[in-house]
Amino acid sequence: MKKDFKVVRKRHGLYNEFEVKGLDILDRELERMGEELATTLGKQAVKMALKPVERRVKANIDAAGFKGTGALRASVRTTVYLSKKPRGIRGEVRV
Repeated sequence: MKKDFKVVRKRHGLYNEFEVKGLDILDRELERMGEELATTLGKQAVKMALKPVERRVKANIDAAGFKGTGALRASVRTTVYLSKKPRGIRGEVRV
């Protein structure tokens, strides 16, 4: 343990110097985790933002008086995905 620290005399006193290895790996992993979390939270936010749109589409189908099996109303889907160009998170409500 004593070999891990080096006592150095500087202008304002004595200081312990030491080296920490592996911080570059830790930094890369934290960056990756941040991107992953941002993606997950971003997708959840877009999905929540599209909920009122989905409800409105279903209400419009009901208001139009479509009769039948209900397949049209049941076909309403919200999709959230990562877009490469432009880069970001996209969402769609489709019938």
